Amino acid sequence: MELRKLKPYRVTKGNTDGNIISGVLIWQSENGMLNICDKYGGGFLNGDELTPEMMDFEADIDNDYEIVVTSRSEQIIKRSK
Repeated sequence: MELRKLKPYRVTKGNTDGNIISGVLIWQSENGMLNICDKYGGGFLNGDELTPEMMDFEADIDNDYEIVVTSRSEQIIKRSK
């Protein structure tokens, strides 16, 4: 799946490899890392780890969240309504 950088996505169908499951929030950093936000806190995958089997999930942009970038980090936050 092709992701727009710094956009929050909600996974709707997990990947073949099983590391990215339905329901988690993800986003791709400017440097190409894939960030995963799940009930355990999440993690990330480096660009060289993003094989076709890793990237065969389905996801939609989740407008309830946004990615906030500071000089040292990125974080996903829920938008206030």
